[in-house]
This record gives sequence, C-alpha cells and structure tokens, in this order.
Amino acid sequence: MIEEIKQAVGFLTRLPLGKGIRQQSGMSKVAVKWYGFVGLIIGALLSLSAAILDVWFSIPHTVLAAIVLALWIGITGALHLDGLADCGDAVMGGFDKDRMLIILKDQQIGVGAMVAVITVLLLKWTSLSWLFSQDAFMAPLFAATLSRIMLTLTIMEKPYVREQGLGTGLKDHLVRKNILLGAVLLSLILLLISLLGYVYSVIGCLLGATLVWFFIARKIGGYTGDVYGAQVEVTEVGILIFLVAFLSF
Repeated sequence: MIEEIKQAVGFLTRLPLGKGIRQQSGMSKVAVKWYGFVGLIIGALLSLSAAILDVWFSIPHTVLAAIVLALWIGITGALHLDGLADCGDAVMGGFDKDRMLIILKDQQIGVGAMVAVITVLLLKWTSLSWLFSQDAFMAPLFAATLSRIMLTLTIMEKPYVREQGLGTGLKDHLVRKNILLGAVLLSLILLLISLLGYVYSVIGCLLGATLVWFFIARKIGGYTGDVYGAQVEVTEVGILIFLVAFLSF
C-alpha cells in the first residue's frame, strides 16, 4: 500500500519522495485508486500555506492568491495544465474525431491552448482572491480532493479511446467497491469541514466534468490522458466558482 501511495504521489505531484522512488508502469496503474488521497495532500498543503501566509505576513489577498496558485502549479508540475492546453487546441482546431485526436497528440501549442490555460488560471486566481478575502482558506482542499476523486471515477467508468497511451489499462486495475469506499471516506472528511461547502463543491465538480465531456470527450468517443488532465483543471475551477457563489449568498 505504501508503495502504491508513493507511486500515486510521484505521478501526480513533484513532491520530493527520496532517491529510492521511481515510476513503475505496472505499479502506477495500480496506484490510481489513491488519486483522491493525493488530492487531499495537495489541497491540505495549499490551504495550510494560504492560512499561514495570511496570519504571519498579512499579504494582500490578490497577491496571496497568486502565490498559492504558483504553489499549486509547482506542486503538480503543471501536469494537468498540459492536458488542458492540448484540449484547448483540439476544441478550437478539430472538426471531427480523427482531427481532434491528432491535435491532442501534437506537442505544439496553439491559440486554443493559450486561451484555455490563461482562462483557467485567471478564473482560479480571481476565485481564490475573493475566497481568501472571506477567510475561506479550505477552498483549495475541496477543489484538489474532489477533482481527483472525479478523475478516478471517470477512469473507472468511461472508455479510454487510445490503444496505446498514458491511460491505457488504468481501469483494469480498479475495484469498484474500493474506489467508492475511498470516495466516501474522503467525502466524510470534507463534510466534517463544511456540509454546504461540500455540497456546492460537488455541484461545481459535476458541472466541470460535464463541460469536459460535452466539448471534448463526447466528440472523440471517450477520454485520453490529456482529457483527464483537462477535467482536473476544469473541475477545480468549477468547485472554486461555486464556492464563491455559495459564500456570496
């Protein structure tokens, strides 16, 4: 179990795990069930950092949001932003399934990629700025955790469209009852923090995942590694926006 967690952390983050850890393709696939737990770690680090910086240094919330967002990108190594960028190009330049799949595999960055990444980062920054002004420092915890729970559920339930790719065979190693049990346990932690916050976060997460399905996955008949990444980013944004809406009322 410890090795599986290390593999999950090593894949989804750039957190130092020591010299002994290295990615193993078979073990990495088994580690998918721990993605939600890794999201909890990421979110906890971000929320704790935001709270400490606010208390110790009284940094303006717009600057604090930028720092936390930079930490967010640094901890994840922009892994999911890369997928979002490719999906942005595919949506803008792809007019059918085959063309979209070709663009998703292309490493070049176009206007669609820049628009998608800038939009998501801008929405995250503005949302975090407002949330931190309301002392809602736990928002990153909800966003990072639920988005990765949704990622695991998507991997388990939805088809993967490439014969050979980063996500090939991931769902073969997932046991439904274990995934659902993990999702419930992580949800209970969030529920203990805020019931309404959890409810609004789930709504935002579901909306974000639906948008990714409608604009990308539906058109190519399933998911790729890039689409998984885009879903994480978009669901995180959806959660933050709905938390802003929740606190606004």
